[in-house]
Amino acid sequence: MPRLEREYRRCAGIMLAAVICAVMFFGGAAFAQSADPAAFDHAQTGFPLTGSHANVPCEGCHISTVVSATPSRCSGCHINGIAPGKQAGHVMTTAECDTCHSTVSYSAARFQHVAISGTCDSCHDGVTASTKSRSHIATSNACASCHTSASVWTTSKVDHTQVMGTCASCHDGNMHDGMAVTGKSATHIVTAAECTTCHTSTVTWKGATFDHVNVTGTCASCHNGTDATGKGQLHIATSNVCESCHASTANWTGAKMDHGQATNVDSCSTCHDNKIALGAASFAKHVPVTAECSTCHTSFTSFTGGTFTHAAADTNCVSCHVSGGSALPKTSMHLLTSDACGACHIGFAAFTGAKMDHAQATKVAQCSTCHANKIALGKASFATHPVTNAECSSCHTSFTSFSGGLTHPDTTGKTCVSCHTKGGSGLPKSATHIVTSDACEKCHTGFATFTGAKMDHAQTSIVAQCTTCHDNVIALGKSSFPTHPATSAECSDCHK
Repeated sequence: MPRLEREYRRCAGIMLAAVICAVMFFGGAAFAQSADPAAFDHAQTGFPLTGSHANVPCEGCHISTVVSATPSRCSGCHINGIAPGKQAGHVMTTAECDTCHSTVSYSAARFQHVAISGTCDSCHDGVTASTKSRSHIATSNACASCHTSASVWTTSKVDHTQVMGTCASCHDGNMHDGMAVTGKSATHIVTAAECTTCHTSTVTWKGATFDHVNVTGTCASCHNGTDATGKGQLHIATSNVCESCHASTANWTGAKMDHGQATNVDSCSTCHDNKIALGAASFAKHVPVTAECSTCHTSFTSFTGGTFTHAAADTNCVSCHVSGGSALPKTSMHLLTSDACGACHIGFAAFTGAKMDHAQATKVAQCSTCHANKIALGKASFATHPVTNAECSSCHTSFTSFSGGLTHPDTTGKTCVSCHTKGGSGLPKSATHIVTSDACEKCHTGFATFTGAKMDHAQTSIVAQCTTCHDNVIALGKSSFPTHPATSAECSDCHK
């Protein structure tokens, strides 16, 4: 016979004796009421028999002859003595049994976490209650550090400082203990680096410090205009990889342009349009031209050194050849004219060799404005030019030659010998001229010819004797006259 049953029977005997004594002491009324246990209203005692308690024999609880000594709380009996108590795996609590259990069954307990006196993991150990699943975040911290609800696991607040694993051990896009944990999105940069390499905050994904060295893909795998900034509208048309030109991951500027990589470009001006790259308009002194850049520029390293081709210029000379322009202007020595360059200059190779057209000198007042030995040859350029202040046109009437057209009246205040002297600008006395130191005009009265001069022997400082001149060379002598007497006498001996 089990020990518990023996105890029940012993208690029942005691209770029976107590009833008999009561009947003998109180009389028949009391006996009549207690003689039929089924008719006894146990609720009058303040402890109604409900659930499984209604099926327990009186002696199962009343083990003392003193009725009032019977416990009225669950824990008074359910202590593994009178009645079964907490099992070895029972949750740690000091709360009364009916906080969770009803009188119907132990298994139908209404669990209340507020009644627990231990920590979460004292029950949630996989034996007494469920514990961390295999997908739970790796941590040794107390459950309550993250789980704030006793009804569901999902309403948790993760404290990243308590996590022992790496970010990727949880942030893999899967469910962890019923909680969806975000991982890398479809547009995330391709990388095998740990999350903390870029992400420094556990509050937000934003504000990450990106480090290109951890990227495993190519530039274009991210810089496609969706995941990261891609080529702008002004980017050079090319299908080449970014790193062919861009050597820095800090900024876009400073890229080393390789014209050989511009695979989708038809001509220089496709990029050199002042938007994508510098064009002709970017240079104030660039020749106005619609021709393609490569017509003149043959280098990809510098704009200088281009071989200019006038045929490429789509404008007139003065569009460039002007002060402050892109080409040499007229110098200070240039002929004063408003006419087009091409009126005189017929070649593009050199300024020299221009065909001078005096009719184009529209702003010139007189010849000497240019013919002053600076802009053009002047009087001083010719050692034999007569000394005169007269304007060139006073004597010179031709634009093709300086010769011809001397007008003596323009020799202002000068004597004949100013020019008519050996080494002078006019003809000097010839070898046959009369030997005299007198002024030319003493004999020569005209400017048209040297002949016909009026010889005045009295006006001339004639040399010692007549034959000095009258020798048939300088002047007529004796032999010039066939009938002259043969004589060696001096002319003045006979001719007075």
